[in-house]
Amino acid sequence: DVMVRELERIRLPLQVSGIIKTLQEAGFEAYAVGGCVRDSLLGRTPDDWDITTSAKPRQVKALFARTVDTGIAHGTVTVLQGRLGYEVTTYRIDGAYEDGRHPRDVTFTASLAEDLKRNNGFIPGIKPGKKTAEYLDTIMSRITLPGSIFLAIVAILPAFAGLLGISNSFAQFFGGTSLLIMVGVVLDTLQQIESYLLMRHYDGFSKGTRIKGRSGSMSVY
Repeated sequence: DVMVRELERIRLPLQVSGIIKTLQEAGFEAYAVGGCVRDSLLGRTPDDWDITTSAKPRQVKALFARTVDTGIAHGTVTVLQGRLGYEVTTYRIDGAYEDGRHPRDVTFTASLAEDLKRNNGFIPGIKPGKKTAEYLDTIMSRITLPGSIFLAIVAILPAFAGLLGISNSFAQFFGGTSLLIMVGVVLDTLQQIESYLLMRHYDGFSKGTRIKGRSGSMSVY
């Protein structure tokens, strides 16, 4: 919910919203991405605005009168608006990285999900806008629904126990808040056991493993 509200607060410059609107009216997806989103969320004024779209470079060039082939091999076209330029990049799947920064080849895709995989969910992949806010709201509702159903069952459990002839004192003790506390204790105990076993595992690993270094060998911690 917090992320949804923050994304809704981002105000796109008129030129950026105009480019996005043109692409969307032509039937393509389009979003502002990258450092401009990060800076906006941090309360800073972005130095520039980048846009990603499902439209391929030639389709982007056909929609705007003034463009520059900035990096068309990698799907980037600069759209000129007045004296300013805005980079519009097609969704893509990167090939192998030879220098750690630039992919050897790219494959254009119409899938936003495939494009997001390149960023591993970090800030360059955040897409502000109404559709994103609605999508996040839907996902959050799906996540919280099972927990809400569980809480509802726990709340009415004493009543069902009473209908089955179980004494009220017994039903109230094992229902409602008491049951939630018991579940919490069990989950916390399981987490502690898992942490303990994990520590034992790494302890054994560090004692029995050596890594070669420049000055001989050193233990793994």
